[in-house]
Amino acid sequence: MNINKNIRRMAVVAAVAIGFVGSAAQAATVGSGWQDFGFDGVGSTGTFSFTTSQSALFQITDAFLSGDQFSITIDGVDRGATSATATGQDAGGDYDAAFASADFSHGSYLIGAGSHEVDYTLLLSPYGGGGAAYRLVAAPIPEPSSFALMGLGLLAFGIRARRAAKRG
Repeated sequence: MNINKNIRRMAVVAAVAIGFVGSAAQAATVGSGWQDFGFDGVGSTGTFSFTTSQSALFQITDAFLSGDQFSITIDGVDRGATSATATGQDAGGDYDAAFASADFSHGSYLIGAGSHEVDYTLLLSPYGGGGAAYRLVAAPIPEPSSFALMGLGLLAFGIRARRAAKRG
């Protein structure tokens, strides 16, 4: 049984390597869905460049077999590593399931409107290569009630500071 599992893993890794490694990443826009990419072993790097007209979340996830972890740099600023991961879980090419699972390494990074360059370095990979994906999603916009609560909080701080100044 363990032999069949290992053969299946090797087949998935080979399919990923043949299908993705060396392929050019597609242009990403907010809401365009997952853009897949392939990578070689630990230390391999890649770059994604895109322009957004609005604030967005850059999201990246390991896929297929869990165990890969990335270091992310956005516009020259080190944003750290994607989440820690389990090894050997299989999500196939279901990027949404992989992103939602704690078993797969993933990260979500807020970026502003404009041109961006995201660099990744593969930190961990038990398979010597694999596949992953990234996407851009619209950044959450605070609701008016959030702004109202923030305004009330600032007003309260102002009143408190004024009272303290009168006493002191």
